Formats: sequence, structure tokens, C-alpha cells
Amino acid sequence: AKLTEMASGIGLSIDEIKPLGPAPQERFTTVPIKVSGVGSYEAVTKFMQRLRSDFHDTGVSGFALSGSPE
Repeated sequence: AKLTEMASGIGLSIDEIKPLGPAPQERFTTVPIKVSGVGSYEAVTKFMQRLRSDFHDTGVSGFALSGSPE
């Protein structure tokens, strides 16, 4: 819920949040989460900044952008 609220406040519309299978590491277990939605490039950059500042234990291993030129 916090992730969706944060995204909405920035101007992103979240279509899906999908947890993937746990990935055990040596000292901890990671749980990849796939997030998809719609928004401007500026909103995505703000989202990434807020993700880092508000969710300290979260890391981003990759992301993909696609869109239609205006």
C-alpha cells in the first residue's frame, strides 16, 4: 500500500505489483518484486529517488522503460 501511495503522489499509476519467488543469499533472502505502471520519465526518476530514500532496505537490480513519443 505504501508503494502505491508513494507512486500516486508522484504522478505514477501502478498497474501491477507482483512478488516473485524468494532468492536465498548467504546471510539473507531477497524477494524480487515486479512493479509495472504508467507515468512520465520525470515521475519515474522521482519514484526511484523516493524508493531509495523511503525504503532503505530496497535495491533495484534493473528496470525497463517503454513508451510512445509525444
